[in-house]
Amino acid sequence: AEGAAMAAAAEASAEVASAVAGEVAGVEAAGEGSELPRKSPMARVAVLGLGKMGAGIARRLAERGTHVVLWNRTTERAREIAAEWPGLATVATSAAGACAAVGDGGLVITMLKDMRTWRAAIFDDEATRAGLAGRVVANLVSGNPDEGRDAAHMAAQAHVSVYIDGCYCGGPAAARAGSGQLFLSCDGGEPAAMREYGPELSALGKVTFCGDVGASRALDYAVVDPYF
Repeated sequence: AEGAAMAAAAEASAEVASAVAGEVAGVEAAGEGSELPRKSPMARVAVLGLGKMGAGIARRLAERGTHVVLWNRTTERAREIAAEWPGLATVATSAAGACAAVGDGGLVITMLKDMRTWRAAIFDDEATRAGLAGRVVANLVSGNPDEGRDAAHMAAQAHVSVYIDGCYCGGPAAARAGSGQLFLSCDGGEPAAMREYGPELSALGKVTFCGDVGASRALDYAVVDPYF
């Protein structure tokens, strides 16, 4: 009986070792645009839009050890950041590729010029819209409450897993230093995804949950804008 127990333990240990080795091999073999295991230590966040604000966010996340997948309409901006953070920043040649890289449940942060640009780049592009299915989208593009609600409706049509609508209060320097203020909102109450990605979001600044979609933008308009 003792010999059988020892054999069973050895077999279980071998299975565990094999599973760990397979997971590590999957991470090491993953290349640009590939989908990494969700529980991998290299779990990725996609940043779409690398203007001054988006670039600050991407650099801040990479600095904190988060592997970021970068997309910008001008690819050279993404390459500049990737060159600064080898091993932590990957360039995607399309927004759809960036969304694919983070896998189901992955976080996609959007920081584009305005909501019109956001819609054209993200939801009017069929491949990108399809790539957002199952992802968590944190939309930090400036806009009014109605635009936020319209974006939430489009996100639902695209089968986004969780749509987080928000505003980033602070300039590019604050984004880079992680010293800004994030007002975030989501229909149905604070989602579990906000807790899952708490380290990434809080790395960008102080996070305040404001209620249903539209509330964060209303607060930004009413309280914050007069001071800028």
